[in-house]
Amino acid sequence: MKNSAKFWLGAVMLLVLLLGGANGAGAAEPWWYYEQLPLEPVVAIYTAPDGKEIVSLSSAWSDPGKLQALYYELKNNVHGKEWDYLGGVVIYPDYPLGRGVGGLYVPELGWDSRGQRYVTPKRPIFLFGGDEQTELADVAKTMAHEYGHHFTVYYFWTKYGVTFDNYWRTPWYDIRQGIRDPRVNNGSHAWDPAEIAADDYAQLFGSPQARQFTKFTSQFGYFSSSSYNLSPQENLALPLAAQVPGLEAYWRQLAGLPAATNQPPKPPQLALTGSGQDERGHYLTFSWSQAVDDRYPASLEYTLVYHGPNDTLAAPVAYTFGDNREARFYLGRETGSYYFRVFARDASGYVVSSPILVINLSNLPAPTAVPRGWLFWDIGPDYWGYLQVEKVTARKILVPNAYNNFVPWGNITRAQLAVFLQRAFPQAPATQTPPVFKDTSNHSYAWYINWAASRGWLKGTPQGYFYPDKLVTRAELAAVLARLPGVDQLPVAQSGGLFPDTTNHWARDIIRDDVRRGLMYGNQQGYFNPDRATTRIEFSVALSKLL
Repeated sequence: MKNSAKFWLGAVMLLVLLLGGANGAGAAEPWWYYEQLPLEPVVAIYTAPDGKEIVSLSSAWSDPGKLQALYYELKNNVHGKEWDYLGGVVIYPDYPLGRGVGGLYVPELGWDSRGQRYVTPKRPIFLFGGDEQTELADVAKTMAHEYGHHFTVYYFWTKYGVTFDNYWRTPWYDIRQGIRDPRVNNGSHAWDPAEIAADDYAQLFGSPQARQFTKFTSQFGYFSSSSYNLSPQENLALPLAAQVPGLEAYWRQLAGLPAATNQPPKPPQLALTGSGQDERGHYLTFSWSQAVDDRYPASLEYTLVYHGPNDTLAAPVAYTFGDNREARFYLGRETGSYYFRVFARDASGYVVSSPILVINLSNLPAPTAVPRGWLFWDIGPDYWGYLQVEKVTARKILVPNAYNNFVPWGNITRAQLAVFLQRAFPQAPATQTPPVFKDTSNHSYAWYINWAASRGWLKGTPQGYFYPDKLVTRAELAAVLARLPGVDQLPVAQSGGLFPDTTNHWARDIIRDDVRRGLMYGNQQGYFNPDRATTRIEFSVALSKLL
């Protein structure tokens, strides 16, 4: 890939199955002994309050304070009962299993003499290349992945009595999208079910540091697999873990963890929107729609990346934040088809991917507009009232709630309706002196109620009550719509608007006229339901035609 050095570190798991309570280490060896790794001199050890040890065999990790920080980084990965069975972390200075292997986890599982399953405690996580990977940020992602092996193996064994050799005997097989692909277990590391599950853990439960985005300033330069936003998972052909329905809930329930308190963002949509040339050369312009988060919509981070069909590490094009959703990709020597995608990360660490955009760099397609993206967490690109909601929310007449949900089927109170009308028509002149309502003087929306009443749009009862907290019915909404500015300019159909349940209703004629103007509709069964509480989406659709 273009003028960039890339460095890939994989991580592996080797399983030891024991019978009759055997132990893999002899009495003279340290607790982390594994026969396929050389025993090297210990440089430093940090012993945590819970007895776990961070053992350094690397001079670059000789500071006990640094080892202590590594322990707390390890502990920042979400954990349950399986935590008690981990012995700690051992840092090797080099790569005893080859430069492509950055970490290793070796569980020991077995049956005792009574045939009961057990997990051997005090198992180690090995981190390799400590003389090169000298900072927490360098090893956090690998360590989260290796802890993912510990986590997933423990619960497969203790709950189901199976290892990943028999993954198809677990509910995970039915939940994890892509796991039935014929390439699974084809000998490739990326298609190994145990590696897929460990990557899933790192994405869903890894520490904040492990899921941190690297802020790339350019597509040119050094990059490596330690950058989470280039490979949230090794297998880029599979859906990301956060985009697999039910996957996080499955692991939480299996491990006895509390339910998630928020949701992954809705993914962006990506398009090739232009091209040009500057001092760096010819470039393509990519733009994307916003990802939509349910908690912190203003804190979304994006990384535009590209990779080949079989790559396990994407190359960066640009990192952006918030409303900056455009980037340039400079053309180089690449030919043929490449996959472009945007990874979006929310403040809680969830990462989602846009649909992959395949671009043939040897035969560039024409630019297009950005596809419609998610407006809010509950208003997707295919939602029937998308354009109307977009219109009223762009003018901040209606706004989403604190969780970035529009709540289309939520109801509206009479006081809220007054607020919405003032926001929609702030320049409308008063036409009358508002009545003095007996139940609004201390209401938080009293000013809005008086404002709307002075325009003749909202009315109270003959007894002088407004009932500000009463829900607006569809018939009442029809009456209000008929009084609003611009309603007389709408074309009127010659027929329609008559319903079996409005024949004797006080708002029959008003409903008929509003329906003929296209402001309101009946249901598929031919009823209007005039006394049902109206909804935010019904009001938005009607109001948008008057704006």
